[in-house]
Amino acid sequence: MNETQRLMIEFTENGSETAFTELVSLHVDLVYSAAVRLAAGDAHTAEDITQTVFTDLARKIPSMDPHVLLGGWLYRHTFYVASKIIRGEHRRRQREQAAADLMHLETQSSVDSDSWQEIEGQLDEAMNHLPERDRNAILLRFFEKQDLRQIGATLGVSDDAAQKCVARAIDKLRGILEGQEIKVSAASLGAVLMTNAVNAAPAAIVSGMSSTALLSAASLSSTTTGISFANIAKVPVAILLFAGVGVWLWFEENTIQMLRAENQKLLAEYQSARQRTAADGAKAKNVSADELARITRDHNELLRLRGEVNLLRQMAQSLNKTNKSAEAITGDVEKRPAQVLISSQFIEAPLSLWRRAGISWAGTAEQSGMLTLEQMLLVVARVERQAGVDILGGPRAVTLDGREAQMSITQSKQLAGNDEHLGPIIQVVPYVSPDGKTVTVKADAKCKQHIGFANGDESKPLFREFSSNAQMALTPGDTLVLASGTAVPRDSEPASPSVLLVFVSALTVDPAGNPLHPVQQARFP
Repeated sequence: MNETQRLMIEFTENGSETAFTELVSLHVDLVYSAAVRLAAGDAHTAEDITQTVFTDLARKIPSMDPHVLLGGWLYRHTFYVASKIIRGEHRRRQREQAAADLMHLETQSSVDSDSWQEIEGQLDEAMNHLPERDRNAILLRFFEKQDLRQIGATLGVSDDAAQKCVARAIDKLRGILEGQEIKVSAASLGAVLMTNAVNAAPAAIVSGMSSTALLSAASLSSTTTGISFANIAKVPVAILLFAGVGVWLWFEENTIQMLRAENQKLLAEYQSARQRTAADGAKAKNVSADELARITRDHNELLRLRGEVNLLRQMAQSLNKTNKSAEAITGDVEKRPAQVLISSQFIEAPLSLWRRAGISWAGTAEQSGMLTLEQMLLVVARVERQAGVDILGGPRAVTLDGREAQMSITQSKQLAGNDEHLGPIIQVVPYVSPDGKTVTVKADAKCKQHIGFANGDESKPLFREFSSNAQMALTPGDTLVLASGTAVPRDSEPASPSVLLVFVSALTVDPAGNPLHPVQQARFP
């Protein structure tokens, strides 16, 4: 277990602000540097992006896998947040830029190939076109400054394999940049990334980021993709509240009883004094000034005590209302529906490879099927690390029984003047059986990929689209498989022999995210 995983677990279990502050300190430079590039150097916009990313992290940590590569998740999430925040701002600035800036943009592709200024504007877009494993290798080596031994430990490979993985990822990134008319060698690209990819975030951001993110996350309502960490603590809070209310009411009741007794004693003395005065008129006229002052003081004290009694009664009524609110909170906790962890993976591979792995119906008219744990383990063993296999994404989410969860790993891309949302999207509604072991999953999966241009004409982009849905009852260890036949492009380009399959599993979990019915899970690396 590395330091990041330890801090994530400490924050999830104890709500430790110190642990979250350390997480922010470890990764704020990475997030802020990517945000500055995505915001075209606008420091204020970059700070807003960074703040939003860590606020989302504070809300989502309780539902995240503690073994997730946090640096990769933060880098990817920074790209999504930035695309939303700066899209409108970027368009406005494009209209307002001076002629010199426009000419600079037009001639930027002719800048020297080893210039960081040329690579900087395209780096994050290119990074997000890499497969997840290659992107994580670059992030670990050049963004988080880890050596090959640390990278190998994180990725679960040897030092030599880690070095090859980094070199292969740099070569792929160089190829993507060359497709954008940026010529750079692999060695130069590695040197530039090591020097310029991550810059120190302003000290003001680091000092205020953790506390602001935690406060912002606490104020947001929980969505269907996660369960609020605060709900876990409702039961012990309610118990402590009941105990405190009981002690307070006992103390106030004793105080009221003492004040009543004192009140009655003073009232009796006052009435006795009045009776003596009325019966002895002549004598009363000669009452000394000291006696009259004492009676006046007693009367004023009586009025004061009556006011305090009324105030204590109001406080008791307020505590009674608090008691009822605490009972309502406890009732809500007890009636909360079951939580379900939904896991999905989008895998594209040659049709022949799927059939050798035992999925004989792949590429046929059948839309779905189910694999047992043993069958899924066999598929993973035969498909993983094979040539032509592309893992497009594996979104996960925690939702409630009967409530829809939507998961996606998409990016927005301008093609032929249109905003195209590329990547996998899946909507899942789980229905849990009374014993909690069987989860009936209703899934609807879609995926859209850009595969090129017709005859090299950028006004005619070609796409490959996937759509499939099914409903099936799953026990622990079972996996639902969705397919849509052999994937074909939307235009006239010949069909590809590859097939995209979606693997979906569901497990009931407790409020801390632990499976109620633990079982081995087979997942692609």
